Amino acid sequence: MNIYTTPAFPTLIHEVPLPCFNLIADQLVKDILEYKDNNPGVQKSNMGGYQSNDIFWRDEKFEEYFDYFDLYIKSAITSILDTNVEIQNAWFNVNQKDQYNFPHIHPGTVYACVLWVKIPKNPGLIWFQNHTSKSASDMVSVFLKNNFQDEFNSGTQMSFEPEAGNIIMFPGYLEHHVECTDDEEDRISIAFNYA
Repeated sequence: MNIYTTPAFPTLIHEVPLPCFNLIADQLVKDILEYKDNNPGVQKSNMGGYQSNDIFWRDEKFEEYFDYFDLYIKSAITSILDTNVEIQNAWFNVNQKDQYNFPHIHPGTVYACVLWVKIPKNPGLIWFQNHTSKSASDMVSVFLKNNFQDEFNSGTQMSFEPEAGNIIMFPGYLEHHVECTDDEEDRISIAFNYA
């Protein structure tokens, strides 16, 4: 029997590798850790670890970094969307062993982005929840055969492994969380909201 499958209304997640990120990575890590040591963190999606306020990026020390990040993120977004967006806020996360970010969304955001700054050996994955599988009537995602889940990324969730210098862009409505790292070293990421 022939079966023809058409994905309907897929949620698109994009990966954008930052060119030459390795040239700024060490100094960026130092600047983030210095900021962390001199500024209180906030409690939002983090369980343990440190989460900065969402205006740290306006600090003069981070200005050039964010000009660079914004250039590539906006370029990627405008190649996908037929509208202009601006950065609304950004914050960084520093997590160590047994620290993580619980499931959350980014309301009012067109694209949420995560830049992986420093990644330990066993970083933990970022997981995205299939928003259609949250419906009580969605039994398809739950029982879908593995070959269909794999081919169309249509199971109940999917994950990406963090990679330093890589940005993941996704719609703000998409629920996600980041697992614990199994390493004593810092896992550092920067989150951005564009609208």
